[in-house]
Amino acid sequence: MSTVTDSDIKEIKDLIIVINDNIKTIDNRITSLDNRMTNLDNRVTNIDNKMTNLDNRMTKLENEWQDFQKNQIEIKAKMSIIELSTQKIPDMAERVGELKNWKQIGLALFGTLVGGLITYLIKTPNL
Repeated sequence: MSTVTDSDIKEIKDLIIVINDNIKTIDNRITSLDNRMTNLDNRVTNIDNKMTNLDNRMTKLENEWQDFQKNQIEIKAKMSIIELSTQKIPDMAERVGELKNWKQIGLALFGTLVGGLITYLIKTPNL
């Protein structure tokens, strides 16, 4: 067997120190990688939240678009009703002209009735 000398022991101690330094370096790198992974996980979570927010906004926009289309259909229906009404305006104007004659006739009859009533009240002294 060979005898262990001080120089061998010193060399072994130096190797152990180098190995320990290398282990610390590797440990630091692993810690750095863990931190990066945590950072990436946080970014992915943030992106997921933003995607969920975008999905919600997109759903809201789709609902508003459907409401808009329904309102547009209702407006078109009302416009067709108004269009039919405006087509009837000339006929209604003619009828109003006829009603003016009836209005004059009605006023004349009303005046006649009021005049006859006043004459009746004047000529009948015992009421």
